[in-house]
This record gives sequence, C-alpha cells and structure tokens, in this order.
Amino acid sequence: MKKEKVTILIIIIALIIPLVSAQFNLREGTEQLLKQIQDFSEPLLKFLLGVDSYDEFFFTKVLLFILLIVVIFSVLKNIEIFRHYLGAQWILSIIISLLAVRYLISINIINAILLPYGALGIAITILLPLVIFFYFVHNSIRHSRMRMLSWILYGLFFIGLWWQRSVDIGNFGWIYGAGIIGVLIAIIFDKQIH
Repeated sequence: MKKEKVTILIIIIALIIPLVSAQFNLREGTEQLLKQIQDFSEPLLKFLLGVDSYDEFFFTKVLLFILLIVVIFSVLKNIEIFRHYLGAQWILSIIISLLAVRYLISINIINAILLPYGALGIAITILLPLVIFFYFVHNSIRHSRMRMLSWILYGLFFIGLWWQRSVDIGNFGWIYGAGIIGVLIAIIFDKQIH
C-alpha cells in the first residue's frame, strides 16, 4: 500500500515538474497544457468522431459519445447474455456509440437532439429554487398560516424580480410565470401537501 502511494506521488511530481519554473505564469501554463492535449488527441478524435475542427459541433459530439457509452453500458449490464462479460459490455458500448456519433453529420440533427436537454436544463433551473424553498417551508414551518405567508412573500419577491428583469429576459418571461403558478399551487394546496 505504501509503495502505491509513493508511486502515485512520483507520477504526480513528474507531471508537475515541466509546468514549474521561476517565471511560470498559470494562464500560459494552462494554455500550453491544453494545447498539448489538443494536439495529441485531435487527429484521433477527428478520425473517430468524423469532425474537421474543434468547434461546438465537435464538443457536442464528444459529450453525446460519452453519454451514449454510459447509457449503452448500463443497458448491456442488465442483459443476461452480457451480464458476466465486462469486456464485451465495454467494447459494444464504445462501438455502438462511435457509430451513432460519427454519422451525425447534420448540425440540424444535433440541434434536434439537444433540444430536450435544453428543456431539461431550463426545467431544473426553474424548479430547483422552488423545490428548495418548498422543502424548507414544509420541514421547518409547522403552522399553516406561516407557511402560506412564506409562500406569499416568496411569490411577491418572485414577481418583483420578474418585473425588474422583464427587459433583460425578453420572450422568456413565461419562465417566471411558471414559477408563479408553482407558488400558487403551493399556497392553494398547502394543507393537502403538508
């Protein structure tokens, strides 16, 4: 066990030494390290994923590739034929993911794939503060009228922020409307929920 820790420490030091110098600038060092990683991985990733340059399309393909590997591996793990063959699970997951991502050649297809992820992100970011406040109110305030007062205050602040930022958010004001609907539901059904 001690040998393993020493070996890991030596490897870490060996990786850090080239980055350390008397005139080392963290930003330049980071940029240099990222450039070396890019130069090393670019030809392989371009070949495997079928892209020509590092752009948003490339980044999306890499993330979809990783996502597909995780999902396909999880599915294969539960199929009786592959359950005891870890190597086959990994190989099939990688091959299927590569085939799926490499032949996504239209940016329109990528945009269509990303639309539900954008919706998921928006839904989570809208609901998360509401859920946190909901959890706080229903676990720390026992009296029904105080919970309702808390929700009313939250709703008023929500409306105030909506009004204040209405110019900045443009057509996305409906997000605040959805939040207000959630607050109203919490107020109306407080006793049933609690």
